[in-house]
Amino acid sequence: MVLGLFLRRGEVGDGTTVAAGKTPSEEIDTIAGSDQSSPKSEASPVSDCQPPACHRLLGTGPYSVDYVQVVDVSEGRHGREMGDQARLLTTVIGSVVRPPAQPLPASEGGLLTQRFPEMVPITSSGSAYLVFSLTCGEMEISTLHQFADISAMSALLDKTDPSATDLIQLLETDLAFILQPAGSALRHLPVKGPKDADAIAKAFGRESCSMRRYTHPVSGAKVVDLCIDLFSMRIVKHLFPKLAFSKGRQTDIFVTDFNNRTCLCAFRLEATESLITIASGG
Repeated sequence: MVLGLFLRRGEVGDGTTVAAGKTPSEEIDTIAGSDQSSPKSEASPVSDCQPPACHRLLGTGPYSVDYVQVVDVSEGRHGREMGDQARLLTTVIGSVVRPPAQPLPASEGGLLTQRFPEMVPITSSGSAYLVFSLTCGEMEISTLHQFADISAMSALLDKTDPSATDLIQLLETDLAFILQPAGSALRHLPVKGPKDADAIAKAFGRESCSMRRYTHPVSGAKVVDLCIDLFSMRIVKHLFPKLAFSKGRQTDIFVTDFNNRTCLCAFRLEATESLITIASGG
């Protein structure tokens, strides 16, 4: 699983003792809420790197937002476990948050047309993109990532049947979803790193995730759609809102192939006023 549930009674992931007699949810409540009174914990980074090098705001674009930032794969535990050879295949370039919807068929433009229609005229047959959709109850956070080049996309798809459009195989054997709190006061949360995290389909259930590739019918761009229902895992359903929608909190999100030391995508989600307003239905 992505989140470490199988801990000895009374311990969190690194051996820290917690109060006896608490349920797992209560333990998480205590840990996740432990920094509310600490003014420096809301955005304190895990690593020693400075913000310009490790994470930055998105550039200008039709889907540039303040709640998604570029993050480096060397960040925190992810970086320590992946090592210096880790390679990031894409760069995040935009995001939208909307109610969940059944993805459009690939023949109609898939998630690229559905979630990022203003990007379609900008794309071309020489470009490749990932649309990453995270369903969180009544809302869906979608991020758009651009592959460095077509060869970077090929590095991801080398293990798959060239004629197959369904990429569920990668979710069953290779790719893991990594949730990494970016506040020092949250460092004891029971989360796994890329080294021991389960593949996405095993962690969330095969019916709660999907991955496909297609050529966009209008622009000819190569596109991969990746969808995960985060709340299909009970502990994530309980934990994610406390991380993602508490003002000032920052959470790094990675989709990683540990064995190949490659990271399909990476971004930092920050609970800004705009994201909290959207999440609250404002």
